[in-house]
Amino acid sequence: MPLEIMTNQPSKKENIFVQTVTIDEMEIEYDTKMVENSKYIDDIGIRCKLDIGRDFKPNYYVGGSYRKSKLDNSVEGWGTAYKVKLFLERMGVLIKLQKGSSASENRLPDDLGSNFIGKTFHRLTYISKRKNKNGDNYKTDWQQIGSSSESKSKIKAEFLKAINDGYVKDFLQPNSSQTSDSSEMTEATEGEIKKMVSGNIGIWSSLMSTY
Repeated sequence: MPLEIMTNQPSKKENIFVQTVTIDEMEIEYDTKMVENSKYIDDIGIRCKLDIGRDFKPNYYVGGSYRKSKLDNSVEGWGTAYKVKLFLERMGVLIKLQKGSSASENRLPDDLGSNFIGKTFHRLTYISKRKNKNGDNYKTDWQQIGSSSESKSKIKAEFLKAINDGYVKDFLQPNSSQTSDSSEMTEATEGEIKKMVSGNIGIWSSLMSTY
């Protein structure tokens, strides 16, 4: 019997993982931090526990701060909190910022988080250049989700565009051993996040006038 010719090529290493997850718990927080030792305080954040079909439930966080007036600190735009708006929109909830008011007045209904229990989204995780104290590369969640009603390839394409445009600086390219200092980590602005996803959401054009 002749040897079998193998025509399938091995899968390409990408250091990017997209998984459909279910929200098991969700809290909306204010004046909060992603992690306790973070130097950034977010005006608003969404913190979830996710059901990934395993015997543990990982945390997921997305948050940011509003763009504010230098004169009276009133809210002028979404700023880095645009990620929160995008999260909610992709979960089917449209919200409008109350410009000219204070950050404390731009709050969501107290019981909103409980309405998301059991709902799903696409979570993108990537291998970071940054390493832990044991010398292992961190696996990092991207603070931008994909709608579970759409293909996983869509959120992946948005992430790759963000890398190419220089918004994700700590992504470890396959076959690379580079490390990243924390000083390289910067948050994308409201405008930059819009550019990452521009043209990818059907409701985009009708909502642009509210930003």
